[in-house]
Amino acid sequence: MSFNHLFNHPVRLLAPMEGLTDPLMRRILTKIASDLGRPYDWSVSEFIRVTHYPLPAHVFYKYVPELHQNGETLSGTPVHIQLLGNNPNMMAES
Repeated sequence: MSFNHLFNHPVRLLAPMEGLTDPLMRRILTKIASDLGRPYDWSVSEFIRVTHYPLPAHVFYKYVPELHQNGETLSGTPVHIQLLGNNPNMMAES
C-alpha cells in the first residue's frame, strides 16, 4: 500500500489549543494566512465535551460560530468540530 499520494499536496491545518484557539483566534490567524497567500486548508475547533446527553444545536453555535457562515471562517477556511466523550452513541446523536 502506497501513501505517496497523501504528500503530493501538503495540507495546512490550524489545530486547536485548549483555552487559546477560540473563534476570535481562528478568525485572526486564518485572515493573516489568507492575506499572505498561504491560507489554511482547514481548521479544527477545541474539544466540545459530550457527556450524559446529546448536545443541543446552540452549544455548537456557541463554540463554533462559524457554523452561521456554512462552517467557514470569514476568510473561507472550513472549521471542523471536534467532539470529546466516552459514549459514541451520545456523540453521534449530538
